[in-house]
Amino acid sequence: MGKYFEDFEAGEEYVSLSRTVTEADVYNFAGFTHDWSPVHTSTEFCKKGLFGERIAHGAITITLAEGLLNRLCLWDDTFMGIVDRSWDFKKPVRFGDTLSVKLKILGKQESDQYPTCGIIEREITAVNQRNEVITEGKGKILVLKKRKG
Repeated sequence: MGKYFEDFEAGEEYVSLSRTVTEADVYNFAGFTHDWSPVHTSTEFCKKGLFGERIAHGAITITLAEGLLNRLCLWDDTFMGIVDRSWDFKKPVRFGDTLSVKLKILGKQESDQYPTCGIIEREITAVNQRNEVITEGKGKILVLKKRKG
């Protein structure tokens, strides 16, 4: 069972396990989203491009970060949804990069709109195997409150 709204405290920090991004990940994602941009799928196009090689979709980085956070089991059975999220992309994710995620709880607040939940504000930083920041994000999620009675 995951943590409830009341169990979170500002300042808590966590680090996820890691995951390597593969060519298969990128092609499966391209197939699912229909985003076949050559910056992700064409070796020849990328040879003359900004990065010199194919890179993963930015959305893969976000999705992978959220998945790695879920593996921390912090909000199993208590997570109810994402309220707000923003991302800054710092570096490309190259095929073979291994990512992990650092999570910091920034704060929490009551929710008038969803009285059975509270809002957890979090900061997410994805890093590669060289500990370079790939992307940073902030956002708010809805987490169930403990039932009274």
